[in-house]
Amino acid sequence: MIDTEKLFKELSSSIGEKAAQSLTDAVFSLYQEVANTVTKKDFNQIIDLMKESSTLIQKVIRVQENTIKVLDKLSERQARTEKRLDSLTEKVEELAAAQTRTEKSLEELVAAQARTEKRLDSTNKQLGGLSATVGYTLENEAYKHLPELLQNLWNIKPLEKLYRGYLSTKSGKDIEINILGKALKDSTEILIVGESKTQLSRKEVDRFIEKVVPQLDTGKLSPFPVFVTHMETSRGVSEYARQKGAAVFFSFQF
Repeated sequence: MIDTEKLFKELSSSIGEKAAQSLTDAVFSLYQEVANTVTKKDFNQIIDLMKESSTLIQKVIRVQENTIKVLDKLSERQARTEKRLDSLTEKVEELAAAQTRTEKSLEELVAAQARTEKRLDSTNKQLGGLSATVGYTLENEAYKHLPELLQNLWNIKPLEKLYRGYLSTKSGKDIEINILGKALKDSTEILIVGESKTQLSRKEVDRFIEKVVPQLDTGKLSPFPVFVTHMETSRGVSEYARQKGAAVFFSFQF
């Protein structure tokens, strides 16, 4: 219930008794209308609804606060992810740069290898030419001195000047022979077939005697293998060749 007397006294001191009476009457009249319109039950329901609304609003606020916290965490994670991506990008760029340097180094290495191979080819050609020169020099000396050495040491008398030439194989293929010439051994005509080697090895002896000589087409003449060399690659090579029926002559004998 509204206290109209108290309200009148409070208003009188401010706006005067006449105006205070009019305003007090109006407020009392409004109060009665409200009291007649809204019952206590309705009022209590409004209060309860307001409380529920307040609770709901508080829940919404808490959800919103939680959402903001989650968004903040996501934002932090995103920032860390971007930082990691930046770091990864830098590493990828460094790797790409290193790959470029590696490819450049490989290109330079390939170019250097090509130059080295070219020099080696040139060196091999020069060595081949030098080896041929040494070989031809050894053969040329052998042509001069072998007739006398063959006759004195092996009782073989050349019937013609020794020379460098080709013989056909039994299959019809031509093979270059370093030393060739007909000769007499114990009144039997033979064909001298010789090989000149800067260094004579057992392997070269076997190759010439076992693989080259047997396939030569010497007609009715028996081949007589001869080796001329500066030195043997190991002790006993010359004796090994003699045991296989070949004559060995060293350049110091010329």
